[in-house]
Amino acid sequence: MVPIVIENPPKVTWQEIDKGTHRVLSLNWKAPSLAAAVGGVTYSVNDSQSCRCRNKRPRCTNATACTMHVSNSPVNISIIAMNQVGQSPPAVLKIPVKLTKDIKPCDQDHLLRKPRSSCVELYTFQHGDPIRVKTLPARKKYDLTKLLAEMEDYVRYYSFEHKCINRTQRTIKMCLCYKKEGAPRVKPPGLAYNKTHNLSKLWWKAIPVEDQRGFLTHYTVCITKSSTQDLHPNEECHNVSASHTEHPIDNLSPGFMYNISVVGVTEAGAGPKHILIIKTAEESTSWKNGGRVL
Repeated sequence: MVPIVIENPPKVTWQEIDKGTHRVLSLNWKAPSLAAAVGGVTYSVNDSQSCRCRNKRPRCTNATACTMHVSNSPVNISIIAMNQVGQSPPAVLKIPVKLTKDIKPCDQDHLLRKPRSSCVELYTFQHGDPIRVKTLPARKKYDLTKLLAEMEDYVRYYSFEHKCINRTQRTIKMCLCYKKEGAPRVKPPGLAYNKTHNLSKLWWKAIPVEDQRGFLTHYTVCITKSSTQDLHPNEECHNVSASHTEHPIDNLSPGFMYNISVVGVTEAGAGPKHILIIKTAEESTSWKNGGRVL
């Protein structure tokens, strides 16, 4: 009896156990139909990890289950079922990146000081998807000048440093870096003003990472108060932490025009301003929220 072609990819389920510096994946899949399994079925399991311990590839050939250890960087896993007449389409699992909540900027010379025993991967994110742009393998020399020439200015890179410990590739460090920083290219989006009975505040949305072009050091909020009689309007500026996207506004006087601007700032400078114009009513007992965003 001749087996038939395996037309569909294996149906895979998986569970993940977080070990801190790495993850343990338990994969399970269904065998093909009895007609396709005539003569036996084997499986090919491969992953996209560019940093791995020597000769440490999954050896899952006959069973419909496999346990894998993967680092905290993103990884794709493909599983193919094979019989005597061919092979199935691959089942592809996309294991997402695991980022620490307190990920910080890299040391300025972290690529230059990479330990020989460590493997480093550099990623960028485009539309939320990670893209590996470079791997600096362990125990091999690399040309730092060439690497820097291949990196782009104003692009945030995510650096994952891995090390083989007890034959398991573990992520021992994550950090963020730029080849060169610039000022933000967009204004803080969503600028709005809100006033309740006892609270007035300005709020906005964070500048998207791809538009920051550097590490935000802070936001600058400037408020200019003027009237038709003022020849020299009074301006007051405040720096707001880069992790905050709101600022309280108190004591707005009736009958004045307020020009409020918010701008994101990196070490390279300030980006475009987002401007909100508010005109207060003549009488202090009433309020007109006639904000106009520029």
